[in-house]
Amino acid sequence: MKVLVIGASGFIGTHIVKYAVSQKHQVVAGVRKSSDTSQLQNLQVPSTVFSYHSGELLQKEMEELKQLYGTFDLIIHNAGLTKAFDPKKLFETNQVLTVKFAKLIEKQGLLSAKGKLVYVSSLAARGPSGVLKPVTNYGRSKLLAEEQLLEMSLPLVIVRPTAVFGPGDAAFLKLFKAIKMNIAPLLAKPTQQLSFIFARDLARLLVDYAPAQPDNTIIAATDGKNYAPGELYSSIGNSIGKNPVTIRIPSFIMMPYAHANEFFARIFKGQPVLTPEKMNELTADWAITEEDVTPKDFIFTSLGDALKESAEHYRQNGLL
Repeated sequence: MKVLVIGASGFIGTHIVKYAVSQKHQVVAGVRKSSDTSQLQNLQVPSTVFSYHSGELLQKEMEELKQLYGTFDLIIHNAGLTKAFDPKKLFETNQVLTVKFAKLIEKQGLLSAKGKLVYVSSLAARGPSGVLKPVTNYGRSKLLAEEQLLEMSLPLVIVRPTAVFGPGDAAFLKLFKAIKMNIAPLLAKPTQQLSFIFARDLARLLVDYAPAQPDNTIIAATDGKNYAPGELYSSIGNSIGKNPVTIRIPSFIMMPYAHANEFFARIFKGQPVLTPEKMNELTADWAITEEDVTPKDFIFTSLGDALKESAEHYRQNGLL
């Protein structure tokens, strides 16, 4: 199978490419000019540079892509922006650019006769359980992209990953480091419900499972289970031989900090580490509901085994 991965150099993109290569697929990696492609080079995968925010250049690059490789049996659109100080950049990248790519894929005839476009969205587009609408600009930008893609005639499957973790993930590394010091910081209520998916399982789902689903299916990509924060902390602790103490940090402390963080970032034109919007996301419930379409007959890696593998990767790379 010939596979194009758009947004191939990041955490999730690298896992997608690595898995597709392991399955003997012919893979082309779509990257930004500024992307670190060292891991892709190690996999000996050809890459093509996309000038994401230049319409004329992007069209030319897609034309050259068609000339070089012909059509693709699977195109995975994984390019996106998870945070930005200016919300406009989220919508420009996650909504406008995604639709631009899709239109060029259609115009250039890049999909084979039985090919499929798989769009990597986010559970943030669904929003927290109990709310079921986006609570962040990131989620809103992803939902708008979904809605516009569904209006097109391309053979499409949308995948909404929940929190993704695994080797190479910087966000979970911070949690591992805290728990290594026997501290488990809790921003939400202990009854909060969370969902997760291991990066390699997500890659398998995107390459093997999603393309076989009916057009316009929207899949919630999780291992199908809901977890309390304590379960996550215990599993991480087990993976590194620690028994952390959970320390609840109330919202009335963190929310003013988040507002101040955003305020000073605006003054100094920086990227805030924590914002009120992000706090709302971190403290919400992200449980899988009965209304979500989840993968059927798909074998997931257990949370414990996936965390052990992640911990071993961090150790081997001197990160933990």
